[in-house]
Amino acid sequence: MPVVDTPVHEKVREKEGAVYGCWNMHRPTVGDTVSSSYSGEKWPYVFSEECRFDMSLKDPKCEGCEWRGSGEKYDEMVRSKGK
Repeated sequence: MPVVDTPVHEKVREKEGAVYGCWNMHRPTVGDTVSSSYSGEKWPYVFSEECRFDMSLKDPKCEGCEWRGSGEKYDEMVRSKGK
């Protein structure tokens, strides 16, 4: 079936130097209380304290982020344990 080739709309194109929304953001530590922006419900934080993105060293959107490389270290540790 033919598809009409349309250009990407200006408002959805990434700007030069775009970064992810998590870039250098404060990350809670285990035990901190966090709340849902949707319901306002609160619960203790139980997720990872560091970034787990295992391609941050290759991704230009992670350039300059303080968490850059922590996902690769975690991946290396998991693989070394044979998991």
